Amino acid sequence: MPFPLRLPAHLLATGLLLLLACRPPAASPPYDSLIPTDTLVRAEPSARAQLRQETRQARRFLILYDSPDPAARAAYQEALTRLAQGNRYLEVVVSTPQAADSLQAHTWPLLLVGTPAAFPLLSRPELPLRATAEGFFLDSEVLSGKDLLAQVHIVPHPERPRQALSYLTASTDSRLLDFLQSPQANRLLRERWAYQVLEGADPWLIGDLNSEGKPNPNRQWDLRPPPQA
Repeated sequence: MPFPLRLPAHLLATGLLLLLACRPPAASPPYDSLIPTDTLVRAEPSARAQLRQETRQARRFLILYDSPDPAARAAYQEALTRLAQGNRYLEVVVSTPQAADSLQAHTWPLLLVGTPAAFPLLSRPELPLRATAEGFFLDSEVLSGKDLLAQVHIVPHPERPRQALSYLTASTDSRLLDFLQSPQANRLLRERWAYQVLEGADPWLIGDLNSEGKPNPNRQWDLRPPPQA
């Protein structure tokens, strides 16, 4: 009868090390490596923490997009549908606000994608980052620029605080569509931070909220390059 093959222990150990070395590195959230670890403080208990837990348990998202431009609406539909189909862990439905009446949108975790003109709700003062035609308002600071894009992930809806609201917005549809074509868009439904502001592909501000749902200065990182002399 054949004898079982036994490899020396040192060969087994070498093979295991080679196998581990060939594994792809674990993915980390974008920009986390830019944040000094000694500046991290514990997140405060907040309504957002409860909403995040409920959203994880719900395992679903309703994405609403809109634009006054028919071509942009079609491009949003294509990009967001592709994004939804690539998500294996969540039920994701893509719709326009006009077509969402039959979906009972108020019962879903919600992601809005569009400019402030398409979603006036984004200018509401209850939101931690307000988006208007003039720019983004974060506390007392006004952020403006045609290449700026803001992403806010899971905060209380201004009109229905028990509903989780996320939004992706910029001053133009073209800026949003460029983002949706980038690898960064793959994290759109599973971001770690409460808000991010990007200029092009570069992060400007990353932060979390305090117990009152406002930007927490102890958990905000300004990554903007220093002004040129």
